[in-house]
Amino acid sequence: MQEKLRELYWNNVETIDTISELVRAVRIQNVHRLILEIPTVTKALNQSVKGLLDCSIPLREAGLPWDTKYFSEVLNGIAQAQTAEDYILMGDLYELQMLPCLYDMQNAIRGTGVSLLREEWYRENLRVLKVQDPSLAEALETVSKTLKVEQEPKGYSLEPTTSGSFTLGLQMENGIRYLHSNRNPIEEARLFAERVYRVEQEHYLVIGFGMGYHIRELVRLYPEIDIVVVEPDPAVIYYALSCSDYRELLRKIRILWKPDWEPEAAGLLSKGYELVLFRPALFHIEPVRIREQLIHLANRKDSIADHERIFYQNARENFQNCDAYIDSLEDTIKGKRIVIVAGGPSLDKNLEQLREKPKDVVILAVGTVFQLLVKKGIPVDYAVFSDAFIYPQIQGAEAWKIPILLLATADRRVSRYYQGPKYLICQQGYQMAASYAEKNGWRKYDSGGSVSTLALDIAIRMEAASIAFIGLDLAYYGTKAHASGTLQETFPGFEHRKVEGVDKTMLNTSQAFNLYREWMERRIQNEDCTMEVVDATEGGARKKGFLVMTLADYLKKEPGKQYS
Repeated sequence: MQEKLRELYWNNVETIDTISELVRAVRIQNVHRLILEIPTVTKALNQSVKGLLDCSIPLREAGLPWDTKYFSEVLNGIAQAQTAEDYILMGDLYELQMLPCLYDMQNAIRGTGVSLLREEWYRENLRVLKVQDPSLAEALETVSKTLKVEQEPKGYSLEPTTSGSFTLGLQMENGIRYLHSNRNPIEEARLFAERVYRVEQEHYLVIGFGMGYHIRELVRLYPEIDIVVVEPDPAVIYYALSCSDYRELLRKIRILWKPDWEPEAAGLLSKGYELVLFRPALFHIEPVRIREQLIHLANRKDSIADHERIFYQNARENFQNCDAYIDSLEDTIKGKRIVIVAGGPSLDKNLEQLREKPKDVVILAVGTVFQLLVKKGIPVDYAVFSDAFIYPQIQGAEAWKIPILLLATADRRVSRYYQGPKYLICQQGYQMAASYAEKNGWRKYDSGGSVSTLALDIAIRMEAASIAFIGLDLAYYGTKAHASGTLQETFPGFEHRKVEGVDKTMLNTSQAFNLYREWMERRIQNEDCTMEVVDATEGGARKKGFLVMTLADYLKKEPGKQYS
């Protein structure tokens, strides 16, 4: 009876999964998919019915809240709806009556105290892994001995879900965090895989193995897919291989599990692998620096995905409306001193010093402070805009004639309504823009995630003589996040962490500010950055590699003289 209960349990897992697929086909009105799913669901339900009949006594004793007669009535109602081709009703009955029955059955099976896991899964998975990756197989054997000795392994919580598959909880400082849904992790994994899969991409680098469900679903979408998975915690892999038959999956993928996985992962990305970030696993990644970078990158990818239509519409219109490409401005920047005016609170201290700038100084303002500077009489040479919704930054100034630089995905209303010269910037990391630049033989730029990082990349690629920032605080002062008079002067009041300021005091900053700063610190270490980069912010976060000085001293420099 123990084996029959276990067999029924895992058959129900498959039945629940196939019903979930069928119901989804109903909801999106994909009748073709629906018709394909019906025989699979029927076959799975027949197995569940047989198992229910074989195990009715122990299930009733475990508290199953209905009998086989009720189950038959539900099946009969579904069959009638299917015969009448009333697929909406059929989907409702599956979702509202059949799935709860199967969930009840799973709960009753767990209530019998039967051992749910099949011992042969881990054994057979390990046998495959010994061929595919002997060192990982050896590491898992060591891990398994440790976990079996402890009744409740510290830091890990393996739990069955409502549908039957297992999820894994990881103990963190603030409690357990789960890697998968506690209802139906397979359905969840399918939705995730469909979201991140791209039909034109064959190679993927996935950060986070979890229980392997999302990896398996990616392979189901494209059996010839090339997947490399990063999972530095062998214990997570051990649990995954203990809860599913992954023999075929392990033959198709490769796992980077050693602590020094970063260089190889970076190499794969440089070869064009698509990065997939399994978010629930990111909080378990060490060191913290890498974890924060991955979370920030995940946020950016989410933003791009959420704004996919907006980005496309913006880029398409900006391609048409911009007067020229930014490369045509190189002669006006090359060999000149560039002052990039960001919008931090310290801008209030030294903004007025730009009123009488030397002739060899070019002022590049970010969109946040564009109107502020012009209205104060500061001679702005160029303004740069990068965000998807920044039309308010030029609203009321559409008739101005100051040249603006516009990222391909920036708010299309800017290029539509601004009457002054408009120069397009195509960025790396957004395929539509990158392809457009390549087609025309133009240089591609790295936006870095913010308008200030984009401005730095522009100045470096155009070979400025030197670059100075003002207003680049990347930190908060009380409730101030931006200079006085800007549209974004205050911030909501949350602080994520502390950062050392240029005056050695500790300042409040955010994760995003921190990552922009680190990006800039890395960017100026590249070989093409041959010029001095000055932090003339007169406040804010300390930036490694930047030469700190006042704006007044920077502006006094004689042509050709080094600051340091």
